[in-house]
Amino acid sequence: MHECLTRRTVVGGGLLAALAGGCGHGVTSARGAVLCYHDIADVPYTLWCRTPEILEEDFRLLRSSPIAILPLDTYVDSFVSRRPLPERWAVITFDDATAGQFRHARSLLRKFGFSATFYVPTQWVVDRRGEFPDSEPAMSIDQLRLMISDGHQIAPHSNTHPRFTELDDEKVRHEIETSVRFLFDHFGVRSRDFCLPYGLYLPRHEALLLEAGMRSVALTGTDHGPGASALVKVRRFEVLQTMTSAHVLQNFL
Repeated sequence: MHECLTRRTVVGGGLLAALAGGCGHGVTSARGAVLCYHDIADVPYTLWCRTPEILEEDFRLLRSSPIAILPLDTYVDSFVSRRPLPERWAVITFDDATAGQFRHARSLLRKFGFSATFYVPTQWVVDRRGEFPDSEPAMSIDQLRLMISDGHQIAPHSNTHPRFTELDDEKVRHEIETSVRFLFDHFGVRSRDFCLPYGLYLPRHEALLLEAGMRSVALTGTDHGPGASALVKVRRFEVLQTMTSAHVLQNFL
């Protein structure tokens, strides 16, 4: 989910600097961002938690603007095909696939006609747990199936959500492959888009992601530069509890 000391969010006019380009190659747009949300709850319990009311305001401003909401596939494919993106665009992603996202974000996404990608820590789905004792559990298998039927994308966020920088390569490989296999076994989803737990990785992990068939990796804080040319780095803007909707959108317009 998040790591206070290692995941830096650009605040106060730094969005363009953080997001001008999704990886070290391909077609980019200076008027867009991949938004990274975490849990949605009536009473926020961390800095990374947003209320349903504020999320609705985020979406309302997006809908009333000239910003095109793109699926993650369209964004990643733009680097492979070298097709330009719209002049103003956004991709919506949610980390941790929480029950709060199902309860609140699902209906709002439907209301505004948006699609999103939900990154799933697969063992949390099995255990019905979240990161903290007081946090929302992950969605159930049935809830994730409903998200897929709504037209949303699900993608792996590791199996147990560990810090990759604290694991040996074999354990990192197991985390990647187990989560990818879980999504295929339970949902028939062959995802090639991985999200790093806590945003942490080492340069050598890129080879493990490619070995597992990944085409993109979602980042938040740690960024080791262009790296492997075959792996699209999806640099994202973390939406925090303390940010107003206008602040989140100010650099699109």
